[in-house]
Amino acid sequence: MQLPSSKSFLSTTSTIYFAPGRVNLIGEHVDYNGGHVLPFALDRGICLSITQAGNWRFSSEQFIDVFETVRLEDFKIRKHKWYDFILGVVHWFYAKGYKIPTFHITVSSNLPAGAGLSSSAALSVAVVMAMGDLLGLNFEENEIAIIAQQVENDYVGVSCGIMDQIVSAYGRKDKVLLLNCQTLKKEFIPLNFNDYELIISHSGKSRILSDSWFNVRQQECQTALQFAQKFYAIEALCQLDSAELFFDVHEPWAKRAIHVIEENARVVEAAKFLKSNDLQSLAFNMNQSHDSLKANYEVTGYELDTIVAEARKIEGVLAARMSGAGFGGCSINLVHRDAVEGFYTKLRAAYIPLTGLPIEFYKAVAGAGAQKQEL
Repeated sequence: MQLPSSKSFLSTTSTIYFAPGRVNLIGEHVDYNGGHVLPFALDRGICLSITQAGNWRFSSEQFIDVFETVRLEDFKIRKHKWYDFILGVVHWFYAKGYKIPTFHITVSSNLPAGAGLSSSAALSVAVVMAMGDLLGLNFEENEIAIIAQQVENDYVGVSCGIMDQIVSAYGRKDKVLLLNCQTLKKEFIPLNFNDYELIISHSGKSRILSDSWFNVRQQECQTALQFAQKFYAIEALCQLDSAELFFDVHEPWAKRAIHVIEENARVVEAAKFLKSNDLQSLAFNMNQSHDSLKANYEVTGYELDTIVAEARKIEGVLAARMSGAGFGGCSINLVHRDAVEGFYTKLRAAYIPLTGLPIEFYKAVAGAGAQKQEL
């Protein structure tokens, strides 16, 4: 980045930024273990309006909580509110020595809250992009995503990987991203499901990613890595080609490692299946992914297991699996286009009586990454 600047692009009119959510086709919980993932940016996301003002004020059309201050010291500590992601980004730049002008931000979203579609990463990415313009900065490759991830790790307190931020910042329309999370090498693959569509099913159970279980899983993976490093010179679990080392270890962290290593291999295969239009094999890997997340990583829960199990019973469904961190949120389903309307009806009829929760559906359309929108 350039040196700190006091130059502001803001005027009395608003500037608009959009950053998309994402859905991960396959590759859950491997990003912070240095593996491969296969997400794509959605055509849904976060819209951020930023306007020059005499103080800082952050509000949302979705939430009643508003942050307002004239003191930068108030940014130092997170407030456990939706706007923590904005506070964290602003504080990141302030801590680096940048002069922060005052402004108002209003946020709107057409992503369902708590659905596991990365609304938090989208918000962070949009704010980083806006701050870059505000301060007259030129970001280096991947830097928007890296800053957004650092804020989520260090300020919000979630030990997440960089997948969500990368695809929100740099996704491409009609493309899925094969990302090596260790090297950040990207390959964009045309997204073509032939006669099938990818349908998102929101389980109705929201989750909060900063819940302690997420960081516990990350710590378990670190324990598994330390065990593996006694035998191999590796920096990340996904550098192992086989999970055989963990098969006879009777500890929860061994099961986590088995999932991570085998899931990484499934992602690499899935990318090949997409390129060759082998949807049957892709679907097999997707189904295996959910089953491993349930048995080995243990992050599914009753609602996600129910919505997936019932979806798999419906004619025309090729694959169903949870997508996102787990313990609530959404599943994704590969459904024949002629069966989509019936899928909605049948899954509602099966799921709601079993859980007492509503269910919502969204067609997953691959959109572009974050962008400044001209008025």
